[in-house]
Amino acid sequence: MTVARMLVLILVPLSATARGSGVPRVELELFAFAPESPASVSAVAFTPDSKTCVMPIDSRGRIGVFEVRHEVDDVAGPAADEQQLIPGLIADLGSDEFGQREAASAALGGMGRGAEGALRDALPRAASAEARVRIRKLLSRITEDKGRDEERRFVERLQFRVAPGSIRAICYSPDGTRLLVAGLAGVVSILDAGDYEEVLRVQAEGALDALWLPGGKRFAVAEGAGDVSVWSAETGERLTALPVLLGGEPYSIDISPDGRWLACSGMPKWVAVWDLSTEEMVHELGGFGDSVGDVSFSPDSKRLATASEDGTVRVWEVAGGEEVFALRGHPDEVWCVDYSPDGRWLVSGGENGHVILWDAATGVQLATDVQEAAYGRHVEFLPDGESLAAATSYGPAHFWKLRTGR
Repeated sequence: MTVARMLVLILVPLSATARGSGVPRVELELFAFAPESPASVSAVAFTPDSKTCVMPIDSRGRIGVFEVRHEVDDVAGPAADEQQLIPGLIADLGSDEFGQREAASAALGGMGRGAEGALRDALPRAASAEARVRIRKLLSRITEDKGRDEERRFVERLQFRVAPGSIRAICYSPDGTRLLVAGLAGVVSILDAGDYEEVLRVQAEGALDALWLPGGKRFAVAEGAGDVSVWSAETGERLTALPVLLGGEPYSIDISPDGRWLACSGMPKWVAVWDLSTEEMVHELGGFGDSVGDVSFSPDSKRLATASEDGTVRVWEVAGGEEVFALRGHPDEVWCVDYSPDGRWLVSGGENGHVILWDAATGVQLATDVQEAAYGRHVEFLPDGESLAAATSYGPAHFWKLRTGR
């Protein structure tokens, strides 16, 4: 078995938008990325207990299954002489290419804030992942409130492939016993989550997205031919098709937790909402300046969030189809969005590697992280509600821990 490469606890400061606003302090800590992939990672899924992760590991349909191990190491308390840490850090910051060594040296030597403040100032200037890990380790040594250092290791258990071609969707059934996998070639498979052997296969007209309906007896597929279809997870029968009347191509789908609504986004510039009890389209949401890449229902099924290439995250009341607010914090296109399991947070990902955490009730921007040379293809909260994952266009998936304060 192999162990995927790790990043450990990179601190991202709270957005200034939320300071002093009465909103609880929230920080994102990038704790890992895995696996190292030669191609983009288009999806990631966790079991309900958050202990097993599956994701594509190449562009040819191969999928890896990883055990998520939590390891907590004791670290030393505050260093007797903090300044002894500085020379080694500067040496590790690396590359002169963008003047980052000089910038880091200035931060460490001239800020007059002591080693802890200097290290925090140096974090965004670090030239590499290894340098950021080094900074985080040193911070652990000089701050009393960081007396234990938590790591998560992604240990590969097995690999499998159900069909050739790019994988667009992976998700576990609500009870965690089965895995749904769908790819651009249109092959949609259900696998046993114990041995990952295929138990059911259907052929759709291309599969751009797929997910389980509540209860796990049916699943829906956004087909490249322009329909959103619903299938039996027991027999493989195609039960119904919801035609996309707005034209264009369906891209992303979500189903409300109460099982009543199905939302679909697509290109160009549209979102449709169906009532699954009548199979009728009830809302055609508009006002977007560009295509809509993702949709996500809130846990209470009352709101729908959309992510658009026009740079906005919009939140809608599902019953009336009215816009609640539009969130503008991304500098460029927004590709994906997801609600936390308790409905408290909303996370979005987009172009240029920006991942933003929002207060779902108020729309206040709480925290931001930026992973350069990547954009979010898929972002979601883990079932534990304390972590989130983003599949990116550049190599590995990224994982963050949410830290909340008073």
